[in-house]
Amino acid sequence: MLDALPAMVYYLDKDYRYMYANVKYREWLGLEAAALIGKGLDTIFEKATYDCLKRYSDQAMGGETIHFETDVHIQTSVDPVSIEATLIPDWDDQDRIKGYLALIQDVTDKKREQKKLESKNKELEDYVDHAAIGLHWVDSSGVILWANKAELDMLGYKPDEYIGHPITEFHVDQKKIGILLSRLGNNETLNQYESELRCKDGSTRTVHISSNVLWEEGKFIHTRCFTVDVTEQKNLFEALKDSEQKYRDLSADLENKIVERTKDIERKNDELRKNEERYQRMIGEVEDYAILLIDLDGIVQNWNKGAEKIKGYSEQEIIGKSFKLFYLPEDQASGLPEKLIGEATIQGKALQEGWRRRKNGTAFWGSVLITALHNDKGQIVGFTKVTRDLTERKLAEEKLSKYAQELEFQNKELEQFAYAASHDMKEPLRKIIFYNSFISEGAGNQLPEKERTFLGRSIGAASR
Repeated sequence: MLDALPAMVYYLDKDYRYMYANVKYREWLGLEAAALIGKGLDTIFEKATYDCLKRYSDQAMGGETIHFETDVHIQTSVDPVSIEATLIPDWDDQDRIKGYLALIQDVTDKKREQKKLESKNKELEDYVDHAAIGLHWVDSSGVILWANKAELDMLGYKPDEYIGHPITEFHVDQKKIGILLSRLGNNETLNQYESELRCKDGSTRTVHISSNVLWEEGKFIHTRCFTVDVTEQKNLFEALKDSEQKYRDLSADLENKIVERTKDIERKNDELRKNEERYQRMIGEVEDYAILLIDLDGIVQNWNKGAEKIKGYSEQEIIGKSFKLFYLPEDQASGLPEKLIGEATIQGKALQEGWRRRKNGTAFWGSVLITALHNDKGQIVGFTKVTRDLTERKLAEEKLSKYAQELEFQNKELEQFAYAASHDMKEPLRKIIFYNSFISEGAGNQLPEKERTFLGRSIGAASR
């Protein structure tokens, strides 16, 4: 029955000699029964392993049931082997120790997998903490449980100045955070929720928050919030609105004087409104980030939903493939992917914008940040690659440039019109002044007083 067990079993007498060992234990040691039974523990293991096992054996011979884990050296393995053992004392009829029974399990593979898992978890923690997008968790009462480095850097706080504090301390409009937590508590997923956060230096940043809740057995554990800084885009949008207002004021001021240009100005106003609406849609529909993990050879190890949405590949299609697949043929030929990896290796990160390729062959304008990941020894173990689809921004910038050129052309035309209008009015007025002055000086004394007065007023009015 003991030989049929999947566990290893042996029995040592009080002189530390093997009195029994099942088949599983003998195979593990690589010894036949004749080479093991009756032999001392010190003849089977090398000194360091023997000293370790002897220490635990002494405790068992003292009457204690011992459970322990340790590494041992056996002749069937080059590397140390991890074991989990239980030693059970054996008593005779007079309550004296006769020996002990040992139950052994080889947990080498288990320990190896555990170390791999710990290493992977550490890499993922580093990957999330150094992501290019702000991340934080909030509990059901609104207290910040965790925030990554990107979020802390964006607002200028140290971890103890942010983590553990109510999130309401950092929202300019505290009502918004109440609404946000209420909606999340109803199991809603929020996308691009706009709010303003207060920085440590007193300034504010406009952000878009995407969030949902981690639930376990119906219990609210914490939120999972992605914070995107859109302050610059917001300022650009406000500048566009201000520019539009100035343009409308100019149009209203010239409306009564430039009748023929009114329709053209209205058309330009309509185009401006359409540009504004397109830009608002662009701001409201900012794409998620594509975040992936690649190894030292550029092979994709991890693939998130944002990457699937932006690039069009499913996780099954891309894991194990080279990240060069996303670059245009000419960029692959010029070695651009390798250059970015090299820059990230030397500088710690590489930032680049350019056209990229989706699965369906279409191109999009992407902002790419590649960041090197390091282990405890400072060695690079892989890279994070964060891609943002900025195609709409790229197109909007080109349209804004074209609009600025059109506006400059219109201003020049208005200046030319004003000059022409001024010139056309001056010439007939000069003639009125000249002829009236000629009459006043030549025959003014011959005119009645009333006519002389009218003539003088006419010259004065023309002069004004």
